Formats: sequence, structure tokens, C-alpha cells
Amino acid sequence: MAGFTLRRTADGRWSLRAQGCCGNVDRWQLEYEQALLEQLLADGGTVTARAGDRVEVVDRKGKHHSLRAREG
Repeated sequence: MAGFTLRRTADGRWSLRAQGCCGNVDRWQLEYEQALLEQLLADGGTVTARAGDRVEVVDRKGKHHSLRAREG
């Protein structure tokens, strides 16, 4: 059964988990993280580190985010 789980992690961050019955859930999660990354950068965030497919971003309010990003 398809669904979404939205919760706060132990450190207070929001976590979204998309679960589907069909398709590639990892690809959907990557699409979500890519869109969030683009939004954070458009709103004045800055990339502070990159390692492999992980990107560390600090948003304009100073909050840190660790996201997956597409290569390129």
C-alpha cells in the first residue's frame, strides 16, 4: 500500500518517507531531496560540503541540511 510518513527525528529535523507499491521509492526520495536542495539554494542557502552524492547545505536561517544530489 502506498503512503507517506512525516515525522520529526530525535534531533528535531523533519523526515519524509515515501512508500509506494509501484515504482522506485529511492528515485522518488532523490527527486524530493533534489527539489529541496534547489529551493534552499534559491532562497539564499549555501553549499558547505560535498562528498559523493551527499551535499551539506546551510539555509539562510543557519539550519544545516544533509541531502542527496544528482551528479552534474
